Amino acid sequence: MENANADKKVLVTGASGGIGRACAVEAAKAGYYVICHYNGSKAKAEETLAEITAAGGQGELIQFNISDREDCKAKLDEMTAKHGVLWGIINNAGITRDNTFVGLEDDDWDAVIHINLDSFYNVLKPLVMGMASRKNKRGGRIITMSSVS
Repeated sequence: MENANADKKVLVTGASGGIGRACAVEAAKAGYYVICHYNGSKAKAEETLAEITAAGGQGELIQFNISDREDCKAKLDEMTAKHGVLWGIINNAGITRDNTFVGLEDDDWDAVIHINLDSFYNVLKPLVMGMASRKNKRGGRIITMSSVS
């Protein structure tokens, strides 16, 4: 039986470890082509991709800084030119800088806001119109995760 998901490509942000890696591997096991995002740890992202291929899946790596709007747009436009419209996006990447409010440093606050909140806009903006267009008869799926931290 042919895999119904074989032509469906999904982007998983933060796929280099933890929950993102688990999402990427499970998506691959379900037959999706998984584009594994990472920012700083290419070695860990390569481990995710190795796990995907070991499970019989397919995918590739993409590197960009989700808190940098211009970097996101440039890299995601290149990805779209190569692959066309994505079937799905799993917004998973995030950071934790836990502390009491009075103990939280300004730089930690800014990092959390830029990575955990701005990234939603930065990643989806270049991709969502293609997914929602009338030309895209397949529809699209967006999953966004958040931490309770």
